[in-house]
Amino acid sequence: MNTEQNIQVKEENSLPELDLSILEETEEEIIQPVELPENIETALNKINDWFSKVFLNGVQRISKENLDELQALIITAHTTKVARLERDIQSLKKIMELYLNKDPTFNFSRITSILSRIAITCKTIRDYKNGKQLSPRLIKLLTGTQDEKKEYKKIIAQTLGVSGWMTESGFVGVTAYLYDLSNRQIIAATNARPLTAMKYMDRNRYRRSRRSSSSSANSELRNIETILNINTNSDISMNEFTSASFQIWNAKITQAYPSKLSLGKYLKLFRYKALPWISSKFKTIKYDDWIEVQEHIHNIESEGLSLFPQLFGLFKIKRFSEMKHDDIERTYSFKVYDKNYNSMDVTISDKGRNHYTIETFKDLISSETFPPWIFGQARIASDGNMSFWPISGIWPLGVMLSDYRIIEACDFSLNQMKFRSR
Repeated sequence: MNTEQNIQVKEENSLPELDLSILEETEEEIIQPVELPENIETALNKINDWFSKVFLNGVQRISKENLDELQALIITAHTTKVARLERDIQSLKKIMELYLNKDPTFNFSRITSILSRIAITCKTIRDYKNGKQLSPRLIKLLTGTQDEKKEYKKIIAQTLGVSGWMTESGFVGVTAYLYDLSNRQIIAATNARPLTAMKYMDRNRYRRSRRSSSSSANSELRNIETILNINTNSDISMNEFTSASFQIWNAKITQAYPSKLSLGKYLKLFRYKALPWISSKFKTIKYDDWIEVQEHIHNIESEGLSLFPQLFGLFKIKRFSEMKHDDIERTYSFKVYDKNYNSMDVTISDKGRNHYTIETFKDLISSETFPPWIFGQARIASDGNMSFWPISGIWPLGVMLSDYRIIEACDFSLNQMKFRSR
């Protein structure tokens, strides 16, 4: 690690401590009753009849006639006054048009995911109409408020991890995941740019100070570094979200999963030292049993909170397997085990954007310097197995690097760390 990196660590250590006595208990949200139109049952029957016909014939046999019928269903869904149902059927029509036009960007998983979401919404409408007790989140599906932004005068939050990413559609971005201690929810703040805009940016100006000079990072990593350091609309760079706790004023948060924090000009943010990871404040997002994790994911799916059901949290890792490289698929893979030795699969594509993550895990596994907690994303893969994507490593008591510095957290996609062997 270079001298500039050591300077930055000292600056982070000099941050003031956050006084948790200012943390206020939030009042329980009052969910208003939903008024459904009288003809809702007729509309749901029409939607159900169309889906039954499609499933009977097979999705692969979708025709232009089916699309015309789907257009009529959009009007039918509008009469239900459930905005989410109408939007999802519109999205389904666009996806099916890609299929009929043999568009290379089409993917069948997108159809199955959105069909599941529509089915959940229809079931929720029927259950509510029949007087079944529903969770507040499910009721929000009917009102559309799960997509609305809720304003908070002040929240207390701590960074769980920061991740750099790129999409096949040509975007590069950085997402910071924070735990909102005020409302006990995980929120995500993202800054992204199209790749076509990157060539107009002065990369040298925004190069990260803590990047190792010996790094073999390619243009993908340099693009992520640029996004990490340029200011957002709120004049805050994503670099400020690393390894800290915050008081955030005028936060506008979309009620989804994970919730989305808007980085507008109105946002004010003050940094403090990160809270101790052993604090009981984080217990609601800590998991040490993968069977329990699977149940949480099924709950998220049943409540229609996400098109692709997933669970973000702090996962207690008991053991790692050896890392394997697949030359044909160009992937690295290993397993992470819980206290009962249930496993989740970690698969990392051998691409430039994942260089830091791959090299850091190679060193972690070889040196046996395993982080007790990993913040990441768990989901159920198409083959039914549990899949895990690691975002950051957490060492509550600290861990020593090869240069004798001690850290408590490491963002895998942004840092290539070398650890001292046990």
